[in-house]
Amino acid sequence: MSRVRIPPGLIAFGIYLGTLALVLGRPMLLHPRHVCLCNGDSDPAITMWSLRWWPWAVAHGANPFVSHAVVPAFNTAAATTVPTAGLVLAPLTLTLGPVFAYNVVALVGPAIGGYTAFRLARRVTGATAPAFAAGYLYAFATTVVAHLTSLPHVFLAFLFPLMAELVIVRVAGGVRRRTFIAALALVLVLQLGISTEMLFDTVVIGAIVLITLMVAEPALRRRIPVLLGEIGLAGAIAAAVASPFLYYALTGPFPPKRADMPNSGALDALNPVIPTGVTHLGRHYFAAVSRRFELGNLTEAGGYIGIVLLVAYATFTISQWRRLATRVLFYVFAVSLVLALGAHLFVAGMRTIPMPYDVVARLPLFRSAVPSRAVVFAELAVALALAVWLAGRGRRRWLRWGVVAVGAGMLFPNTALPVWRGRERVPALFASRAYHRYIAKGATVLALPFAHQDNATLWQAKTGMYFKLSDAYLRFAPTSYSHGKDPALDAAVGQLLSPSTLNRAHLAHYLRVRHIDTIVLDAGRPSGYNDPPAVVYVWWSTLRRLGLRPSLAGGAFIYHLPARGRLR
Repeated sequence: MSRVRIPPGLIAFGIYLGTLALVLGRPMLLHPRHVCLCNGDSDPAITMWSLRWWPWAVAHGANPFVSHAVVPAFNTAAATTVPTAGLVLAPLTLTLGPVFAYNVVALVGPAIGGYTAFRLARRVTGATAPAFAAGYLYAFATTVVAHLTSLPHVFLAFLFPLMAELVIVRVAGGVRRRTFIAALALVLVLQLGISTEMLFDTVVIGAIVLITLMVAEPALRRRIPVLLGEIGLAGAIAAAVASPFLYYALTGPFPPKRADMPNSGALDALNPVIPTGVTHLGRHYFAAVSRRFELGNLTEAGGYIGIVLLVAYATFTISQWRRLATRVLFYVFAVSLVLALGAHLFVAGMRTIPMPYDVVARLPLFRSAVPSRAVVFAELAVALALAVWLAGRGRRRWLRWGVVAVGAGMLFPNTALPVWRGRERVPALFASRAYHRYIAKGATVLALPFAHQDNATLWQAKTGMYFKLSDAYLRFAPTSYSHGKDPALDAAVGQLLSPSTLNRAHLAHYLRVRHIDTIVLDAGRPSGYNDPPAVVYVWWSTLRRLGLRPSLAGGAFIYHLPARGRLR
């Protein structure tokens, strides 16, 4: 009887998946349809809405790139709506719901990233155990773990090692030109459907590294231009395949507001060596320093690599500089880190000297990217370099393994944080089909608390886009909701964000302009964990002061307007 041999990559994937499930996913595994591997706030609710939107649009023959399920209409191609995940996971979303589908993304995504990093490291080193270590370091990189709280378009980083592996195989002559171009084009299309921002970072870093190699490595000067041409052709094919998506993303109607991120989203220079609240070890000792650059946002302060791994990486780089692989990895590490630091160097939260990024920071695509997220490529370079280091011969291999093990342990997440076990905050009105009795199909609903203060996008997703949602939190809040054409509307929106200031005239104007049929106020605690429960009472009393009387059903106050968009 022959023994079944399990591929090492599958074993590695299983270990990464199991470790992630045990460390961060236990609450979610007990209630996968109601507890998410996320913070439960309005940001992951955007992804849950997106997972439901894409199959809904396809099934109903709607334009998937412009959603009229929200008012005003929303350009889904110009935001982080992860169409790749939405279409691939459509069967799960339709049968088990958007929260369950989100949990699959959050649990499986980093494990696949570890697997693709394992493949890449094994191809580079030819050794299984060092490749496993590299995959682990990448799957549990701080950038990945920190963004697990809310942003799948960042923690779904499994295609970057695959792109690198394709390039390595092509350079080695292991794949035909036509096959390489087709495979890379497919990967680029898939990544485009996960994050245009991270694909943009990939293109920028890859181009700089390849040009650097062409200049600094004489042995590659003839090969790099050919490779750049093949990559360019793959990119052109990918752009042609995804041209409708790209059209709406770049020039389409109803664009979301673009935020200027080169400084506000920059990596602090101390972040790679100072642990934040996301990390278990050392967070208390360095809290006084880390608070200066966390600025209340643990997610975007996820650049911690650790002094042990960085010293090990420096040791490898210095001792093995003569190797081409060492220099390539260093170029990737250096370019990624410089890009992540943004337009100005921040040290402990203090802005200092301009950085190279400042030269391009005002260009459209660079202006809307978050620089700190590029550190994930530096983390991949460190993981691969350490795999090569571990695979090397010589004395004291056990010491190298010990150093990497300690460094990996220093990345262990702070499981005491509640940001990986968020409960869905959906009134029973929408968790059941009771909403049919109170809301007409296709009605326009104003959900309160307003915008980012509620989880209304998830309410809508749970109902299968049964109603339209006014000013849903799917984008950055614009400077003007009316593009400067209606000051009264802009004033009303400002008051909706601060209900105690709301007056009857502005509310009436908002209801009329947005053609509101029904107002729904969540009677429970709002989704934002920084919002006090008292905000519900403030809303209830404000609407009562304005003459509105609700019905109470399924944990929600429901206000029916006597005429569409009109107060009494």
